[in-house]
Amino acid sequence: MQFGGESAAFRSRVAAQDTVFSNCVGGPVKLPAEAPAGTPELIRGDRQYQTVAAYFSAGSYPEALARFLRITQEDASPWRTISRYLVLRTLLRMQADGVQSEAESVLADAKLEAIHGMTWNLLRRAGILTRDQAYFPELGRLVSSKGQGDGFREELWSYAGMYDHVIGQADPNTAYKPAHPPAADASLFRDPDVTDCVFRFQSRGVEFGYCVERWRATRSVAWLIAALEQANAAGARRAGLYEAAAGVPAASPGYLTVRFHLLRLLEEGGNREQAREGLDAVLGSGALQGLPSRVNLFRRLRMLVAVDFRDFLQFAIRRPVLVTLQIDADEAPDFLMDLKPAAGTAELFDSDATQVLNRETPYRYLKQAAVGGELPAVLEREALMTAFTRGLMLGEDLTAIARKMGKMEPGLRALTGAYLQANDREGKRFAAGFLLLHRPEARPYYATGIVRQAPAGKMDPYRVNWWCPMSVEGALDSRANWEWGADLSVPGPVAAGKRFSTRARRRITWVGLCSSMRRRVAMMRECRRRFTGW
Repeated sequence: MQFGGESAAFRSRVAAQDTVFSNCVGGPVKLPAEAPAGTPELIRGDRQYQTVAAYFSAGSYPEALARFLRITQEDASPWRTISRYLVLRTLLRMQADGVQSEAESVLADAKLEAIHGMTWNLLRRAGILTRDQAYFPELGRLVSSKGQGDGFREELWSYAGMYDHVIGQADPNTAYKPAHPPAADASLFRDPDVTDCVFRFQSRGVEFGYCVERWRATRSVAWLIAALEQANAAGARRAGLYEAAAGVPAASPGYLTVRFHLLRLLEEGGNREQAREGLDAVLGSGALQGLPSRVNLFRRLRMLVAVDFRDFLQFAIRRPVLVTLQIDADEAPDFLMDLKPAAGTAELFDSDATQVLNRETPYRYLKQAAVGGELPAVLEREALMTAFTRGLMLGEDLTAIARKMGKMEPGLRALTGAYLQANDREGKRFAAGFLLLHRPEARPYYATGIVRQAPAGKMDPYRVNWWCPMSVEGALDSRANWEWGADLSVPGPVAAGKRFSTRARRRITWVGLCSSMRRRVAMMRECRRRFTGW
């Protein structure tokens, strides 16, 4: 910062900007005070720009237009370029003639490249280029060029929106697919090269050969990434993609993406030791600093090449990047910007880990996760309750789990003590079931992400109380269960252990507690009979 936060120049600038913003609520124009004597030239020039902005914000457009035009003629002004764009905005507000001709003049001037993207977006909002068939490819060329400056964000925003509009229901990545989606017209995306690359990249594996051809023709890292995204291990090896990916330098903007796919293909091809070494190198370097989403992606891949179950658990844990709702309305929804994760949710399981734990992991490993002391406190409590509930359904001995639950949660000591003191199998089953009735958070499978917000032992006012069968997709935590596909790689330590028997899998998958009110009422009546005698 050129001027300190306590300097007179900085304070003067902030006060003037407050005056500018005060014009947004209507009323007569309020102008910032003149810059104090002795103020640096930069601040005096900034005050001139702030004064014009005050006229614009107050709706005094003719005066604002004249002053913006004056600034565009001042070679020494750092606001000269942006004022040229604001001339356009003012003309548009005035509904005056000459918007398109002025915009074309801006777009034809290479010295004004920093505001080209803003100008394109302004024209779109004005409706001048919305129906122009050349607009989409021109916007693509703009996005892929250099020197857009501050306009790039708006350019990319408009490009993504226009892309979605052009592809429509043929988008293979849309969240809500029609019953019979139309085929996309590839000719609409052929030009420019960046649009062709995006279209093929998102085509879900059907464009591998085309992407390889384009990569060979261009030697572009972007086309290499598109080919890697489409590739399986065998296809990548035949096409020479392993060697190409290994040769991308760390300084390349595409390095981490290429590296991720190279290590993914090594894992898929059975080279787990080599993949593990590469993943440990990336995760141990500074390359992922400030990139929490990429950290999670690399940790996911590292989880799949774990050397043992403890190693699997270590990398199954992720730190959430964004808190959002099921509707997932935006990349960072405005209505969730103030939402903070509940206390203790810094580290959680993602859906890939819960799928392996819920459907592929032998009970002895789930018990190890619960009592081994290797999980963060919040996950450890969930692991204990999950292993306890599942163990009851499978007829397992719950002694070790009950002891630890009683130590961790004083409110459960009487209930876990009843289990530990029971003398026969039936008594233990009854005590365990009675404990579950006091814990609506109980379920025989792990949930994904932030799910239940009610405190332990309290009914949640929404619907996350006890559990539904894992086959029910309508449950709030259904993402932990139904996002299941045959392409999920099962980590070696889990695959090497004894997997679920068919009987055990059927019991966990199809039996729910909250789905049968009759079963719950019958159990509560039995509890009352045993403890009250009537």
